[in-house]
Amino acid sequence: MRLTDWAKKQGISYRTAWEHFRKGLLPGAYKLLSGTIIVPDETDQIIKEAYYREKEREADGSQDD
Repeated sequence: MRLTDWAKKQGISYRTAWEHFRKGLLPGAYKLLSGTIIVPDETDQIIKEAYYREKEREADGSQDD
């Protein structure tokens, strides 16, 4: 899907989504010769999995304190 559509789906601004793309934070996203940025559908799942893994690590670390 286009970056614009992905940003709307995520509830973030296009500019924020573009910054994520620019920093390489959107796995599998790529830019067409026309300049359109495409974000694969699988990206949502990859980001969610990474988020929950990080939350689990934080929870495990806080139990050691």
